[in-house]
Amino acid sequence: MKKIASLIFIIFLLSSCNSNNFYGTIINIPDGDTIKVQTKKLGTVRVRLLGIDCPEINQEPWGKIAKEYLEEELSESKTVKLEIDLVKRDKYGRLLAYVYAMKDKRSYQKTSLNEKLLEHGLAELFIIGDNDKYALRFKEAEAKAKQAKINIWDEEKGIKYSPYEFRKRSKKLKKKKI
Repeated sequence: MKKIASLIFIIFLLSSCNSNNFYGTIINIPDGDTIKVQTKKLGTVRVRLLGIDCPEINQEPWGKIAKEYLEEELSESKTVKLEIDLVKRDKYGRLLAYVYAMKDKRSYQKTSLNEKLLEHGLAELFIIGDNDKYALRFKEAEAKAKQAKINIWDEEKGIKYSPYEFRKRSKKLKKKKI
């Protein structure tokens, strides 16, 4: 009986050790916080970068600048590591992940692209559900960019509305036109 209980326990442990990392190739970069990736395990998936919210593409000029920054970071290698937190998908079905670009043939960058966008003042902190594994680091990165008043945090040239507020205002304008 003890052997059976031990075996069940070992099987349970092994099954709960599923990797939260996936690897894939970038297919498309629609905007600063969304990428499309081809993976072996999941097929083609849309990925939302966790912990950040970049300006929308039509939130001139910052949406395009955030997208261009991401494209530049991924220009040398189209291979990425996707690290999943607690909540795996958003309400739009996108995979939620911290994204790491391949550094060389054997390793990935230590700093996620999510955090780099915050450091460069091209995104603001946006925690989705319980996905807060790197929340403290991300808060620090955002605070430094705000303090330095770079890019979206620039007092004169930065964004007038957060990406969330911009989307909300855009929806209201669309409703008025209808």
